[in-house]
Amino acid sequence: MRSPAKKKRGGRRVGAGRPADFVPTKATRELIKMHLALRGYTHAELCETLINPATGLPISTDTFARVFAREIKTAKIEIDGIAGTGFVRQLRRGNMTAFIWHSKTQWGWSDKMIEQERRLAVLEERLGLKNEQ
Repeated sequence: MRSPAKKKRGGRRVGAGRPADFVPTKATRELIKMHLALRGYTHAELCETLINPATGLPISTDTFARVFAREIKTAKIEIDGIAGTGFVRQLRRGNMTAFIWHSKTQWGWSDKMIEQERRLAVLEERLGLKNEQ
């Protein structure tokens, strides 16, 4: 007795195989770059917002890492460059708010230190200790 015909496996079938690659638009790349630079969301959270049209499902974190590898590596550098350029422009224009922010964050100055220096200057003046040259 012969065995029944084996069912054919493999071959081209609708829906079989790997889904089509996710291809982001330029606008999507820019948006992801901004979110990566500002570090407000995890990669997994960003994946939930990116739907692969071939599957109708969010992309995986592996796909995210592969597709957005350049953005992951360069986003913070690019945004820091843009912010730094604008900041230096403000310093050169004499923007005192920019100067104060820079002095506090980069030189360790604080409002408390400035107030202490003012009080010391007043005290020195009252005591006649101020060096006049």
